Amino acid sequence: MLSFRCSVILPEGAHHEGGAANVDENRLLRELAAVVKKHQCYACLGTMSEKGEGESVFHCTALVVGPSGDLLATYRKRATLGLSQTPGNRPCTFDTKFGKVGIMICYDAENPEFVSEALAEEPVLMLNPIHISAGALSGAGGRDLEKQRRMRWRTSLESMGRHVDHLVHKSGVTWVRCDQPFPCGAGTSQVTSSACTQQVPDKGTTNWSVFVTLKGSDHNWVVRPPPRDRTAEIDNCGNRYTLKSCMIPSTGVNSNIDFDFVKPFGEFHRGFVRMLSDAHVVATVDLFRMMSVPSSSVGLESIKQGEEVAGIAGVTSCGRLAIGNKGFFVELDGCRMRLMYRKSEESAGCRLTQDTSSVLECHHVFVGPSSKIEAVAYQEDLGVLFTLSRVRGRAALRTDLLQVIDGVHDKNQSGGSSMIFTVWEFMQHRHPVALHKLLQ
Repeated sequence: MLSFRCSVILPEGAHHEGGAANVDENRLLRELAAVVKKHQCYACLGTMSEKGEGESVFHCTALVVGPSGDLLATYRKRATLGLSQTPGNRPCTFDTKFGKVGIMICYDAENPEFVSEALAEEPVLMLNPIHISAGALSGAGGRDLEKQRRMRWRTSLESMGRHVDHLVHKSGVTWVRCDQPFPCGAGTSQVTSSACTQQVPDKGTTNWSVFVTLKGSDHNWVVRPPPRDRTAEIDNCGNRYTLKSCMIPSTGVNSNIDFDFVKPFGEFHRGFVRMLSDAHVVATVDLFRMMSVPSSSVGLESIKQGEEVAGIAGVTSCGRLAIGNKGFFVELDGCRMRLMYRKSEESAGCRLTQDTSSVLECHHVFVGPSSKIEAVAYQEDLGVLFTLSRVRGRAALRTDLLQVIDGVHDKNQSGGSSMIFTVWEFMQHRHPVALHKLLQ
C-alpha cells in the first residue's frame, strides 16, 4: 500500500469482495469508505470483480473514495483478455483540490491508445494499481535463493519503470504504480515524477509511505541536457534520478552514523556500504542487490587497523555537503535535501552572517523516501548520494485500512521503528552519470 498526505492507493485485486460497485451493497467498500472519511483523504481501493448487466458480464473495476466517504469514481479495466472479464470503454479522471487525477489498471498502461486517451484528460497524477505475477522471482533454489529473488526483483523494477519514465518525461504527469507484494505479486511498486523515480524498498513491503511531487512542482532542476538522443525512443527520458532503497535493522543506529564505502571485490560487484557507529558496523548493504546483509558474511564486522577503504564525504556540522568542486552543495531539511549553488565566494564559509539570497540559489529540492533524512553522504567514485532515513511506526490510516481489509481490529497494535537506506542514482536518457559531472 502506498500513501501520502492526500491519497492512498492499493494494488489490483486488493478489494476482494465482488458484486456491486457501490457503497450501499458492498460491505467491504462501506467499511473502507468510513475509514477514508475519518482521515479526510482520497483513496483508490485497488480493484474488485464487478458484476455487470447480463449473466456473464464481469469487470475489473477500480474504486475511488473521497474525503466525504462517497464513491467518487469507478474505472473499468480496458486491456482485458475478454474471456473472464468484460473490458471497459472509456478513460477515467476525477477532480481533487490538487488537480485532476486519472486511473489506469495494470496492462492499460501498456496500450498506446488507452494511454493517449487518458493523458488527453491532462491529469497531474496517474494512479496505476497493478498485479504482476511473482513467477519471475522464483529462483533456482539453494542457499542463495533470496539473493536471486532480490536480484530478479530489482531487474523487474527497472524493466517496469523504463516505460513509465518515458511516459512521464513526455507528459509531465506523476505516475504511481502499486503492485501486489511478493509472494502474491512481484512487488514492483514505484512512484515516478518528472525528474525522479522512487522504488519500493522491499519486494514484500505492504506499507510504503512516500512524499510525491505533482506536475509542475519540481524546483529548478538545472543541469546540462543529455548530449544526444538514444536509439531506442523509450530510453529518451531526460535528466532523471532514481531512489533505490532497502530496509535495514534499526538496532544500534543513532544520530552519529558514518558511511563507509568498501570497494568491489570483483569486476561485476558494486561494493558494500557500511553504516558505522564508534567504529562498529551496525548495518551493511550490498549495492549490487540493494539488500541488507550480515556484516559477518562478507567479513566487514568492524574497521580494522590500517584498513584501506574509499572514504565518503558526509554532512558537515553546519548541515552542508559539498558536491564536487563547482560550488554545489546539499542542505538537509527534514524529508528534503536542497541542492544549492554558491554564486559568490562570499558564501564559501559554513556560517553566514549576512543575507544569503544574493549569493546562493536553489537548483533543486530532492524529496526523500520518508519523513526525515538523518544522514547524507556523497560517493564520488560512483557519483551517487547515500541517505539514511528513519520511519517511526505506522500511520493510523494505513493501520486502520489494513485492519478492515484483514478483518482485524486491534486498537493496541503499534508499529516499530525501522531505517531506510537509499542510493540516489543519476542518469541522462537512462545512461548513468555522476552527479558532480551532471552539474558541471
